[in-house]
Amino acid sequence: MSKTSSVFSTEEMLVDAFASHLARDSAPFELATLIREFDYRSGRTDVLVSDCENQILAFEAKLTDWRKAVHQAWRNTSFAERTYVVLPADVGHRVLRYRTEFERLGVGLCLVSDATIEIAIESKLSEPVLLWLHEKAKSMLATHGERLH
Repeated sequence: MSKTSSVFSTEEMLVDAFASHLARDSAPFELATLIREFDYRSGRTDVLVSDCENQILAFEAKLTDWRKAVHQAWRNTSFAERTYVVLPADVGHRVLRYRTEFERLGVGLCLVSDATIEIAIESKLSEPVLLWLHEKAKSMLATHGERLH
């Protein structure tokens, strides 16, 4: 599956579109704050948000390498209540045939077009096991997060 998305030429463009969509009233999530690139000891998450219930949601964006994104998103369950892979819609629709891999790990899938975000697979709610990292994420969102809505 090496075909590149026709809508986004870089991962940064995908993340920019995704973050822009999250800031709209029509976003599929009720979010409070957002930060980009949450760095931690074992990795870096592309987008981190808190929702209106003060839960942490982590998003891993990739143009085509969904398998790598699923692994990264699953790793984020150590500190986030919900985790998602973010793919361009044209790529993501082809990936849906592998939905059992996402569901087995509790990872959701968001499809992004130039106009919308679609939740193709809902993330499983999980209990963070690295509480110190969960608290660090909450602190970063509280002090550096962009307010949404």
